[in-house]
Amino acid sequence: MSSNQEKKKLWTKNLILITLINFLIYSSFQLFPTALPPYVKSLGAPEKVLGWITGLTTISALIFRPITGMILDTKGRKGVFYIGMIIMILSTIGYKIFPIVSIILIFRIIHGVGWGISTTASNTIASDSILKERFGEGMGYFSLSISLALAIAPALSLILHIQTVILLALILLLITFVLIYFVEEKEEVLIDSKEDEEKKSPYEKKSILPAVIIFLTTTTYGGIVTFLSIFAEERGIENISIFFTVFAISMVLTRPLLGKMLDKKGFKPSILLGFGLLVPGLLLLSRINGISGVIISALLYGIGYGSLQTSLQTMAIMESPDNRAGAANATYYTGFDGGIGFGSIISGILASKVGYQNMFTTLCIFPLIGLIIYSLNSKGDNKSLKN
Repeated sequence: MSSNQEKKKLWTKNLILITLINFLIYSSFQLFPTALPPYVKSLGAPEKVLGWITGLTTISALIFRPITGMILDTKGRKGVFYIGMIIMILSTIGYKIFPIVSIILIFRIIHGVGWGISTTASNTIASDSILKERFGEGMGYFSLSISLALAIAPALSLILHIQTVILLALILLLITFVLIYFVEEKEEVLIDSKEDEEKKSPYEKKSILPAVIIFLTTTTYGGIVTFLSIFAEERGIENISIFFTVFAISMVLTRPLLGKMLDKKGFKPSILLGFGLLVPGLLLLSRINGISGVIISALLYGIGYGSLQTSLQTMAIMESPDNRAGAANATYYTGFDGGIGFGSIISGILASKVGYQNMFTTLCIFPLIGLIIYSLNSKGDNKSLKN
């Protein structure tokens, strides 16, 4: 009976709702990294500007995430969440009203502020809602909302006109705005105003290691989401959107199993598996000549990426105090967003100097550095999270 009760506790109403909300937010946001570069290019922007379309958004998100995490831990979740959503809605409308390169770049900065606030809030609410002894499994399911959005939205935006992309993104955000009203927040996880200043700091020091490793991991995704379509066109490969579809399917099928493995075996097996698949997948992607290579690389990369994302986010939250969930999520997602933004910018620089194939090959260096850093700091990470 006790075992059955534990099973029932994983999927609460709040966890289901915040998982749906998170999917809608990420889907709305991830429609733009693949849709905006060709659009901005058609408006007369030079090649060197394209990488900044993602980079500027990331930089602004990085600045506001730590502040958001601190406010979430002291003032509550939903009010902050609404502020982030309003900013995202207004910036999305701005893309439609002002088809001018310089103004679009300004709205990308504003969009990043809303994105940083909203996603830090949604992930913190999710952290509050997951049973701690099944946190790896719960985070595995919750992170599917991110994985599916990262995979489906870019693929969808490749086949839609930019005005349709903007309208769809706006609809998703408006639905999200309404759904937030039904989310419950836990007052007991907030920091008491009388606690020491260290606990109110914007970064959680125990989350820094996973944040650094996820930064080095998502650097590769930044290059893929920004330049894969251009690379495929150069190679004469059609229907490159299948990469994101297979990427999504591979994570949907494996995330729940990886989450359970994480709870039983600890961090090390799933993190090593992640690196062991992500790097070969990326290396294969740099050598693709046809659709079969695209599918295999997406499969390897997707399982590896999903395993690392789930493991590292779980590590960031589980090793931090309960009333520091906001700061822990902010610290982790500073690394997550930072990697995507840095990856888009560095990939543009590399591509202009060595070409797209060598650019993707060079990106393999970053997760390998992440593997080395993890290996040097992984004592005891093979212990069950249930212990």
